[in-house]
Amino acid sequence: MFPQTGIYYVTAKSFPRATLYNRTDWHSFQGLNRCANCLTAHPRAPNRYGGFTGGSKGFQIQNESCDCIKYLKLGEGCNGRTTAFDDPTELWKNGLPYLKPCLNTYKPIDIVILMLGTNDLNNSFNVSAKEIAEGAGKLVDVITEFTSDKQGFIPKIILVSPPEIGERIKSSPFSEKYDEDAIESSRSFPEYYKKIAEDKDCIFLKASDYAEPSKEDSLHLSPDGHKALAEALYKTIISNNC
Repeated sequence: MFPQTGIYYVTAKSFPRATLYNRTDWHSFQGLNRCANCLTAHPRAPNRYGGFTGGSKGFQIQNESCDCIKYLKLGEGCNGRTTAFDDPTELWKNGLPYLKPCLNTYKPIDIVILMLGTNDLNNSFNVSAKEIAEGAGKLVDVITEFTSDKQGFIPKIILVSPPEIGERIKSSPFSEKYDEDAIESSRSFPEYYKKIAEDKDCIFLKASDYAEPSKEDSLHLSPDGHKALAEALYKTIISNNC
């Protein structure tokens, strides 16, 4: 049985369910659809700049090569979401207190794909890459404890170290929020996220091996980046027998 990748709620109860807890760029994980019967890939590239055919929050697909089951996918991304830090102007963007309601909404969940941390590099938070990875670790703890209690089993957790922030951030629309230190810190994410994944028995994926920030703002992914990251996630899920 094929588990759906991304921030998805699968309507057919016979399918395993997966959710992605993320920031704005949840589109990467809507970017790859595969048939539950024949496993044919259907790459798409919805993203911040490339547009999204089929609606921004959900869509139905059907594989043309076989009589595949249609299913609905819903996103759980939030722009500005952090791992575990309060935005003084928008407290509700802290990813920690919202995680339990999210998990409860989508349970039972078989896979959780977690990629948060870029927004934490905002100058206003003044936290290191190590502290941000520890924030992601707190989210992993919540996932483990809450799902064990509420659904009777712990889902596979794929912890993704976020892509790097690009050099052009200094001249992008986000230049006031991210400085050169943020660029360097984003390059340190894989080291600290991998350690958290090892300590907490998660599957680790380094997003920067597959996706680069867009030329438009050096922060969000390009269409090709979304597609590449979606493909990498699919391969990670299959290779780990999720």
